[in-house]
Amino acid sequence: MNKIRLGLSATLSGIYSLQGIDSLNGLLLWSEYQNSLGGISVKDLGKNLPVELVYFDDESNPEKTGVITRRLITEEKVDILLGPYSSSLSLASAEVADTHERVLWNYGGSTDEIFTNKYKKTVSSITPASRYFYPYLDFLIANGSIGQTIAVVYAENSGFSTQVAMGAINYSKLLGFNIKVLKYLSGSDNFAQIMDHIRKDKITNIIGVGRFEDDLRFATYLGGLNSCLVGAGIDRFKKELCKDCEGFCSISQWEPGVSLELDFGIDSSSFTELYSSRFGKVPDYTSAQSFNVGNILSHFIEKLGTIDEDKLRKEIINSRFTTFYGEFAIDLNTNFQSGHKTVVTQWQNGKKEIIFPPGLSTSCYNPA
Repeated sequence: MNKIRLGLSATLSGIYSLQGIDSLNGLLLWSEYQNSLGGISVKDLGKNLPVELVYFDDESNPEKTGVITRRLITEEKVDILLGPYSSSLSLASAEVADTHERVLWNYGGSTDEIFTNKYKKTVSSITPASRYFYPYLDFLIANGSIGQTIAVVYAENSGFSTQVAMGAINYSKLLGFNIKVLKYLSGSDNFAQIMDHIRKDKITNIIGVGRFEDDLRFATYLGGLNSCLVGAGIDRFKKELCKDCEGFCSISQWEPGVSLELDFGIDSSSFTELYSSRFGKVPDYTSAQSFNVGNILSHFIEKLGTIDEDKLRKEIINSRFTTFYGEFAIDLNTNFQSGHKTVVTQWQNGKKEIIFPPGLSTSCYNPA
């Protein structure tokens, strides 16, 4: 054995390609960085091994994702199996991995289904979809919005969007908010009708979750209202809307400004500098979460001295630690990632600032 081969179904074209390419870039950067350090020390083999990424374009297609995952297992015989970007594609990959009794290291699929014990060998490092908006709702409470009405607007034909919305709805009710639920079909443009309902009920707090293009279209209707959209969390939102991005909030799995006390690995500023130098732009959370899974694997391979995926999984899911990406902890009863939390951001003067939680804030909230 002369290298460690990590395989994934990469989303390089189709509807998820924007985030899919960023995710692959995060892994490419990690592999280059790790190899610049001399690879990974594997005590069982008595040597350092370089890492190699093996990937094929799934075209944002779940069926093709399954075919690629099977190829990586049976033909390419990769040592480590990584997931793709997006919930639907990650589920397709998890199904195949489960059939072949392989561990899937999931960094890009946040649908609650993939966290369940149905996929006993899948290890997830990101916040589950149903818990995405918890920090934003906590933020509203901290800012005196208790008892107000929130409009939750979501694409009902998107499984991810529905789970995020249902999680926000349930938590909102628990916190004492009144809820107005408004649905649309992803890809449609009926936001004028939705805005009629929002104006009629004089709602000033809006949560929106659809595919990125949905959130982008919805944003053009929302000027002057306090809004938190999942799609506002990536840099393309600013590029598309320019100055009109100002004031929009989002939730993010990670931001460059996050500063934490780490148990291992590089810090956020070092990752951001490496990424910006390599790709000519500031990384979004999609790149950070993929780099992070490599970061975790390399640390535990060296700690245990093995690339045996079952031994790595057992050690990792029984560990609690903090990397530049945030906390990691697995609830062993549910298989949910319970350690990692999203942060709340807002576009201010053309820059994304962290406004919640207080310990990580880079700026104060700027009301619309």
